[in-house]
Amino acid sequence: MILASDDYGVQCSSTVNKFWLDITLLIENSANMGSYLRQLTLSLASELTQLSISQTGSFTSRVSIITYASQPKVVGNLNSYQSANEAASALLGLSVLSGDSNSDLASALQLAVNLTKPQSTLQRIPVIVVFAASNSGATNNLFYITQDFQQSFGSVITVNYSPSNSNLGHALNSTASQPEFQFNNDGNLYKNLIWAFSQVNCKCPWYEVQLIRYDNSTNRNIRYAECYRWKQTTLSSSQACSPGYPADFRTKDKETFIKKNLNLQNLWVVLKETPANLWISLHKGSTNNWVWYDINGSEIPLGSYTNWYNNSLTGSCAKTAQTNQWDWSTYQWVTGDCNNSDGQTNGAVCATQACDAEHFCVLDGAVPTN
Repeated sequence: MILASDDYGVQCSSTVNKFWLDITLLIENSANMGSYLRQLTLSLASELTQLSISQTGSFTSRVSIITYASQPKVVGNLNSYQSANEAASALLGLSVLSGDSNSDLASALQLAVNLTKPQSTLQRIPVIVVFAASNSGATNNLFYITQDFQQSFGSVITVNYSPSNSNLGHALNSTASQPEFQFNNDGNLYKNLIWAFSQVNCKCPWYEVQLIRYDNSTNRNIRYAECYRWKQTTLSSSQACSPGYPADFRTKDKETFIKKNLNLQNLWVVLKETPANLWISLHKGSTNNWVWYDINGSEIPLGSYTNWYNNSLTGSCAKTAQTNQWDWSTYQWVTGDCNNSDGQTNGAVCATQACDAEHFCVLDGAVPTN
């Protein structure tokens, strides 16, 4: 999974042979697609050979193909292709329906959702990629067609072959899972699709929050391979989050993201007006310096960002604590005994590794009780 680690955390991997997806290629083949269809199929046929396409194996993806004009047609379902070469051959056999200038995206999308939606918690992560040059159907129900699909951890990526077509743009905007998953047909298309697959391939269970950062250089959100939840516990720092680990607050932006998205300012409701003292991964390491735990258990230096409360720093483990019990939004770092022998720690901010082909987890399972 690990692509790179930066000051924010561990990024989701874009290594194509680590994808674990059920990919449905929803391809318009109306007369409006014209010569773009041949261009598209040649490109996809070549690019699919770089993916591990198979019906079996832990590091493989499956592919289905649907074409649509006035009516959608299943060229091959998720069980049809045993290899990338078989899927590529099917793509190269597609042709434009020259006498059909209609394109019913809604009907095609409904078929794709039915074909791709998860059948069980053990299935690969589902994704639909829409390649469109026009839309002659209604757009007001496109969002609702994919709503349940996306709530079941599915994602929709769109590729626009007619950017000047406002009706099509509105349709694809209603369809894509997020703005970052909308692309135009250009020289960066394959690179963008691989990036989108890397984001789709890396997800957190429903009861955890995935770390996301807005990248100003690319103007899009980037997902990280870290998932968060808070736990009410009086266990020691090393045991509180097992089998996960206490979260790190390496940067101010990361700390703010976790506090906001875990709604820590309202923990007083759960803790019955008791100020929250939650373990984080900051601790004194083997050299007696303050360090964080990384996703793989290694130690990371404290760095330049700190948020210490004015205390003596006598303990060996740190927690984020409400330093003013009357201000429920106030959290700063304080130290404590790692074993919680004083009983002052009543919770932990916990992190786990996101789900993908290298780290399987049940996305819609029950919340762990320990």
